[in-house]
Amino acid sequence: MSPKISILLLAASLWAGSTAAAPSDRVASLYSCDQEAARVAADELLADPATVRQPALLFHAAMAERTAGRRERALFFHLAARLRGTRQALVEGGEARQVVEALNASVAPFMMPIMGRDPELGRKVMRQVLEWDSATPDPFRDKVPQAAGTVRNDLAEFEAGFAQLAEAVARGVGDGSQARKTDEHMEKMALASHARRCAPGTVDATAAPAAIARIDEEVRGLVTAHPLVLRRAGGAIGKVAIASRANHQYALPHRYTVSVVPGSGDTFYAEVDVASTVGADRQLGKITPKLACLTDLWIGQREAVKDVCTSDPRALRVR
Repeated sequence: MSPKISILLLAASLWAGSTAAAPSDRVASLYSCDQEAARVAADELLADPATVRQPALLFHAAMAERTAGRRERALFFHLAARLRGTRQALVEGGEARQVVEALNASVAPFMMPIMGRDPELGRKVMRQVLEWDSATPDPFRDKVPQAAGTVRNDLAEFEAGFAQLAEAVARGVGDGSQARKTDEHMEKMALASHARRCAPGTVDATAAPAAIARIDEEVRGLVTAHPLVLRRAGGAIGKVAIASRANHQYALPHRYTVSVVPGSGDTFYAEVDVASTVGADRQLGKITPKLACLTDLWIGQREAVKDVCTSDPRALRVR
């Protein structure tokens, strides 16, 4: 997966207060391998009054439309997200501003070349976005009159520049050859992301949250009942906390690091490998978790990229 797409998903997970391993159902529906279902999900998102309170979701819709090859819709959602998100960022500041900046930095490189390659399309979509914004309630716009003068000034300056964005891009593309090359490159990256996410044997994004939750429980159950873990804990286990790793967003986790806190004594870590099957319906099938090793090394103490079960000479490996 592209680093930019990964950043987008991470930023949005921080925004929503969820974990990257367990994306929200609302976001997951946008990335479904059923392209018609994904398109409907994006339309429903735009029509839902709750969306105006979470403009970060529009960035997701933009990226989902881009990976599905729907360029005009992708540009619309991106510009709508950029307008609404920036308005929220300026009004609320703090974390909202940081997340919007991260989201826009991640998504814009995939979207702006569309506008540069086809300035007329850019003008058309910009008109549609401004009309939609004018006709659609925005709680953050309602807060502007009570905001500090600097916020009002910054917002007025941004909105004036935003309205002229399509024209500014059109003036800067020259003969359009470079914009076309850039757009083609980003198109390939976006479509490749979709192909990886929807390759044979992968779970559909809409099934991912429930599938990951099910795997989490299997792993937690294995660790809390495993004789080797119980022996290492010296008896009762106070609590466990899990963190997972997958090859890309919406892929099923293949390795877990489980923090084990004994009833008394120091925390240690159980590494669990997970093999999963996925049916033709892209639903999770059989789950086979296996304890790989126990180690005293937390994440920050481990050698980068290496498997702690082999790199830690003191790890207790399961044979």
